[in-house]
Amino acid sequence: MPSASQRAQLGLSVEAVAEHAARRDGAPSGTTCALSREVAGRTRGGEAWAAQRSVAVAVIIRPPWTPEEADLTWVLAAVAGARALSGIGISNSECQWPDVLTIKEHEVGRSYAKAFLGPGVIDFAVLSVRFDLDAVESQSHVGLTELEQSAVKELNRAAHLAEDYAISEIRHDFIGLCSTLGQTLEIDLKPKGYVRGTVVDLAPNGGIVVESSTAMREIVSVDALRRLKPLSV
Repeated sequence: MPSASQRAQLGLSVEAVAEHAARRDGAPSGTTCALSREVAGRTRGGEAWAAQRSVAVAVIIRPPWTPEEADLTWVLAAVAGARALSGIGISNSECQWPDVLTIKEHEVGRSYAKAFLGPGVIDFAVLSVRFDLDAVESQSHVGLTELEQSAVKELNRAAHLAEDYAISEIRHDFIGLCSTLGQTLEIDLKPKGYVRGTVVDLAPNGGIVVESSTAMREIVSVDALRRLKPLSV
């Protein structure tokens, strides 16, 4: 399996390393970065990443997408994380939109995405995956190096899909790996409010389509999401 293009023992966060490479060095799409230890790793919403033993890998992508399609970066990152687990033989690995990675419904990691915009385009984006090694090892026997290399491989694949504007393949991957589809949820929104309904589809822009009990449909974006809460049917 491939190794990361850039690897360091210590850094602020894997996203910061990748962003620096993209901005300062003009690193091309597909450049991957890995850190053994992050000083201030963060997940969606600014939540601190608290795992003592972890794998953290990021990739730079330069997709031919509009800013309205930025949520697709979250879809790509989540799929890459789930595929990284299944790619080394871990069964029942899935993702929950937009960023939770699971094995047998137990959370073992998080994905993350941030798009940096230019005039009417996405200049570049950074996708990342983080795995809590203790959580992964509680579900399956796997080594750090093996998991990191699998993450690098899948994030590279994500970069190629983005470059090729392979939306149908991205959608196919997501539908096959996302456990959020078909769930009935209460979705708390920013700055306030909520939506209740069943997640029935992935929207073209990367959000989720939620259908209410009255058959009304609404698209929820990552930026609008505060939290998801499962509801009993």
